[in-house]
Amino acid sequence: MTFGIRLHFIVREIDEEAWEAAERLIRHLDDDTIREAQECFVHQSDSVGQKRMAALHGARRDS
Repeated sequence: MTFGIRLHFIVREIDEEAWEAAERLIRHLDDDTIREAQECFVHQSDSVGQKRMAALHGARRDS
């Protein structure tokens, strides 16, 4: 059995600043690029976490 974990911490003084920093990280990606990447991850991986993450945000940057 194998396990993996990937965490992204974006820490700022207030939530709004953290969300702005997160948006800056993905601002150059369009929704189609994100959707295509998520489809690859879901189909090429047996990771339950990856499938759940994709289902939660539906390949949308605003989610």
